[in-house]
Amino acid sequence: MQYTLIEGKDSTIEPCPICHSKAQLWRFSEDMDSPVSHVVMCSHDGAIGQRGGLVRDGC
Repeated sequence: MQYTLIEGKDSTIEPCPICHSKAQLWRFSEDMDSPVSHVVMCSHDGAIGQRGGLVRDGC
């Protein structure tokens, strides 16, 4: 799996409703040949809640 932070695109995204940290926009793909998805995640780096699907870090 590969995540790439999309810099400068998070200023209009609301803060995380759980931890209130800044939200970030990420580009995600399973591998180089897979389709690309865009995912919004908070910048909190601790493990809160379940992990699954496209979620990498944060809440």
